[in-house]
Amino acid sequence: MESELANVPFGKRIRLLFWNFFKIALFVVGGGYAIILAAEEIFVRKLRWLKDGELLEMLTVIQAIPGLTAGNAAIYVGYRTAGQWGALAALVAVALPSYIIICLVSLGFGVIPMENLYVQGAFIGVRTALSALTIVAIVRLWPKVIRGAIGLGAALFTIEAVYFYAVNPAILLGAGIAVGTAHGIRQQLRKNTVNTESGMAEIITLFLLFCWFGLLCFGGGSALMPLYIQELVDSRHWLTLHELSDFAAISQVTPGPIGVNLATFLGFRQGGYFGALICTIGLLLPSYLLMQLALRSLARWEESPVVRGIMDGIGPVTIGLMAATTVIYLELSLFTAPLPWAYLTELATGKLEAYHGPFRLCLGALPIFLLSGWVLYRNKCSIMVTIFGSAALGALLCRI
Repeated sequence: MESELANVPFGKRIRLLFWNFFKIALFVVGGGYAIILAAEEIFVRKLRWLKDGELLEMLTVIQAIPGLTAGNAAIYVGYRTAGQWGALAALVAVALPSYIIICLVSLGFGVIPMENLYVQGAFIGVRTALSALTIVAIVRLWPKVIRGAIGLGAALFTIEAVYFYAVNPAILLGAGIAVGTAHGIRQQLRKNTVNTESGMAEIITLFLLFCWFGLLCFGGGSALMPLYIQELVDSRHWLTLHELSDFAAISQVTPGPIGVNLATFLGFRQGGYFGALICTIGLLLPSYLLMQLALRSLARWEESPVVRGIMDGIGPVTIGLMAATTVIYLELSLFTAPLPWAYLTELATGKLEAYHGPFRLCLGALPIFLLSGWVLYRNKCSIMVTIFGSAALGALLCRI
C-alpha cells in the first residue's frame, strides 16, 4: 500500500480522494455502511491505497468516534492516504452531493400537494417502510451491542425514558458514555497501563445545535432521530413530527449519507442555502476534529479498554433510541393514533373492557410493513427500491 501511494503525487491524491468520494456519495444510496463498502472497492481493490479489509477492520474506531459513519470513514481514508488535507477533502466530497441535491429538493418540497390523498398514502407507505428498516437494523445490531442483563436493562430504560417521559436523549447518551468510560478506565487500571490522548442568532443556534448533534451521534443518522424530535419538534417547534418524518423519508432515497441529507434539509428549512451549509458543517465538524486526534494514535486508540468501554456503554442506549424512534414511526403509519398504553395496562391486569378510543390498525399499511421488513432483512432488494416500492403501495393502499 505504501509503495502504491509513493508513486502518486500529493496533489493527485487530493484530487482522486475528492472525486471518488464525491462519486460515491452521489450515486450510493443507503447510508454509511453502503458508502464504506463502495470506498473499500475503490481505495482497496482498484487504487490499492489501503490494505485489503482495512476499512472494515477499522469499523470499531470509526464507530467509536462521535459522528456519522460515512463521514468518519471518509476522514479515515483521507488521513491515511494524504494527511489532514486528504481528510478534509474526503469529508467535503462526501457531504457536497447531499448539500446540492437536498437544497434542490427543498426548493420543490413546498409545492408537493400534501393534501392529496395519494401523496398522503405514499408518505404513510414510506414511514411504514422506515419502521421496518429500523426494526431490521435493531435485529442485526442486537447481538453485537446488547450483552447480558445490564445491556438489556439499559436499552429498555432508554425506550421508556424517551418514549413515555420525553427525557432528552442527550442525557441518556451522556450517561451511557460516562458509565462506559468508567468501566473502560477500571479495566485499564487493572491492566496497569496508561492511555493519554432566519437571523444571525438563529443561524448561530443552528450551528451550535448541530455541533451538539454531531458530538452525540454514534454510527448512522437514524440514531439522531430522537434528538431531532426532542430539540426541533418538542422544544423549538421548528418542525412538526409529520414534517420531520417526511424529511426523513426523502433523506432515505436521496444520494449521500442519510444524516447529512437530513441536516441539510432541516438547515434549508430554517435558513435557506446558508442554513443548510451551517447545519451540514456543524454536524460533521466534531467528528472531523475527533477523528484527527484518534488517528494520531491509532494503535493505542483501537486497543484501548476505554474506547471499548465507551462502545459498550453507548450501544444499548443507541438501540433504545432506535426502538423509541420505531414506535414513533409506527404511530405515524401502521397505527392511526398513539398506542393506548393505559388500556393495554388494564388488560394486562385482567380488566377486560371494550376499547372505544381513536387507536386503530391501518390495514393498508400492514402488508407494506411485513413485506418491506422481510425484503430488507433477507437482502432481497436495496433500501432505495424498498422505499420507492413502499411509497407506490402506500399511494394505492393507504389513502386517508
